[in-house]
Amino acid sequence: MLVYYFYAAHNYYIVGNYSGIAYLTGMFMLLFLPKIIRFIFILKTNRRYYQY
Repeated sequence: MLVYYFYAAHNYYIVGNYSGIAYLTGMFMLLFLPKIIRFIFILKTNRRYYQY
């Protein structure tokens, strides 16, 4: 796993800042996607409470 992160950092410096930021954003979205989906699902389920 540490080698994978080192490889990702190496590619980050080679490819460029934009691709590295996009890659980190993708990893962040993959990590927090279940929480975001659960949050949206809770909002959709409790929509009747927010219709004031």
